[in-house]
Amino acid sequence: MKRVILLFVLCVTVFFAACTTEPSNESATNQQGNKEQSREEQKSAVIKNGELTPFEEGLLQSIGDRAFVHDIDIENLDVSEVYVTVDHYTKGELVSKVVEMTTPIYENSDDKIIRTVFINQQFENNKKERWALSVMTNSESAHGSIERELNLDEDYSLSAYGGITDPVSLSLNELYAVASVIRTNEDTITVINGPLTNEELKEVTNYDHVYIVSIQLN
Repeated sequence: MKRVILLFVLCVTVFFAACTTEPSNESATNQQGNKEQSREEQKSAVIKNGELTPFEEGLLQSIGDRAFVHDIDIENLDVSEVYVTVDHYTKGELVSKVVEMTTPIYENSDDKIIRTVFINQQFENNKKERWALSVMTNSESAHGSIERELNLDEDYSLSAYGGITDPVSLSLNELYAVASVIRTNEDTITVINGPLTNEELKEVTNYDHVYIVSIQLN
């Protein structure tokens, strides 16, 4: 059954690869004349929440406790690779790097939109969890997943998650914490939307168990 679930997760992430958006020929033609000027004026990418159809949203809800989908417009950046990671914190201390992946973006590629997908599942009465992640363009895709024991000393009654709410600029060679998953027995949780500053990261990770989803363009 576990293998069936994992296969389904991977099939869904491949499905999202097929749904990444690409500028139309007309739009690309209109933008070409100002391309060099845009590169000079704005050396940054733009990340936003992925625009999903109701069908895609239903798929994500059916397979994961938490899912984060982002679309990154790299029109103004020469991106060679995308680095994604999920880090586990306990009471402000980094416990482990749960999963990480580096995906090359080839120089001759015309892809201008990168889609990232992070899916978190808990099962067997919350004794185990699985993280699945994908980095996709219209021409390439990479997928990874990890399943692990949680080894929690107690059940945590309160959980919350945060992510980005509005489009945000990303620069090259900087790691951005764009989403968080928090589990605790405290009475309240303060959720801060990403990308998180260093001070906000310290505040957000100061709970029993916190997962930080981060993205870096190189």
